Amino acid sequence: MPFVKGKSGNPKGRPKLSPITDVLRTKLDVDAFVDVVIEKALAGDVHCIKIIYNRVEGMQKAFDLHIDNRAQFLERPETQEKLLETYKILEGELTEDDTSE
Repeated sequence: MPFVKGKSGNPKGRPKLSPITDVLRTKLDVDAFVDVVIEKALAGDVHCIKIIYNRVEGMQKAFDLHIDNRAQFLERPETQEKLLETYKILEGELTEDDTSE
């Protein structure tokens, strides 16, 4: 195939390798791990709340959730809706396309 100006010879790019992630996926029961994170978030674990929030909403530059505000954060209807929505996606009851933005 001759060289074509302005067209990449490797349109898909270099394959991304993730050996650590691949090993973790084969060794861990991901469903059990996700269930534990959700349970702890619903119980008020700030680190688990951040994990879920960052996976659902994307990594935030500054997300400071003080211990005093934890209960208020969890009581907000939008927080509970997002946690439930995330759980349903992870359980396969919803797809990301079905979710409301």
